[in-house]
Amino acid sequence: MAQANPPFYVRLRQEILEGLGWRLHRIWSTDWFNNPRQEAERLRKVIMDRLAELKSRAEEFQTLKDTPRPSQIKLDERLANEKPGSADQETVPLQIRATPKVQAARRVEVGDTVRFRYLTDEKRTIKVTISKAQSDASRGIIHFGTPVASALLGAEEGDEVEVLVGSYIRQALLESIAKAADPVGLDKLN
Repeated sequence: MAQANPPFYVRLRQEILEGLGWRLHRIWSTDWFNNPRQEAERLRKVIMDRLAELKSRAEEFQTLKDTPRPSQIKLDERLANEKPGSADQETVPLQIRATPKVQAARRVEVGDTVRFRYLTDEKRTIKVTISKAQSDASRGIIHFGTPVASALLGAEEGDEVEVLVGSYIRQALLESIAKAADPVGLDKLN
């Protein structure tokens, strides 16, 4: 007979796996024994729903990746077409400072190493590398599909993000980003 409230270690195991990006679907042995076809159909539906969700998220990330980002300041056409010294205007020297390209390129992407700090409860700092490969917590590598990576992707330094940890949402501050091929940025993480 299955327990209504599973033991603590079972709940803890589930929270840990969900924190790593896993999605769990429970099948009770008695349900499987009594009606295996119905349970297999429920499992098939869960898998198909998850695949559809992942495909839609992949399209969403592709759209974000393809969205053009401003890389320089453009003058307003009206100002660019005006002639200096017109009768009702004073001539003032125009100073333009271009924003560095670094700002546009400082969004978190797959391959980047990121340092963030939780803002609630245990305010610890965590450094992770977002990867297309499988997660390896011992090396600080997380798969881009995990809830933590999903929260960080597209964010910039100084942004606050909401991270799903188990069944809780925690606020975190993105402290620094080291781009995949940016040895200078690695100094900021140490």
